[in-house]
Amino acid sequence: MELADNTYYTNSIVTDIKLPHDLVDTNELGKLKLEHEIEKGIFIFGKTYCFYNKGEFISKTKGVSSKNLTYEYYVY
Repeated sequence: MELADNTYYTNSIVTDIKLPHDLVDTNELGKLKLEHEIEKGIFIFGKTYCFYNKGEFISKTKGVSSKNLTYEYYVY
């Protein structure tokens, strides 16, 4: 398997490589679950990140409410 140039760990892993189909299955025990196909994102540390998934903005922050944070907030 090709190694990823960028790999980030949250509660899951985020990688910039396409995973082989035989490793991904939402129902089979022991397989990986593909939850998002990220267009762009910022990963500061575990549980503090944001990204765009199919046009939808998703933001998670540890210890702070993320409902009003924008992508630009993470950039600065």
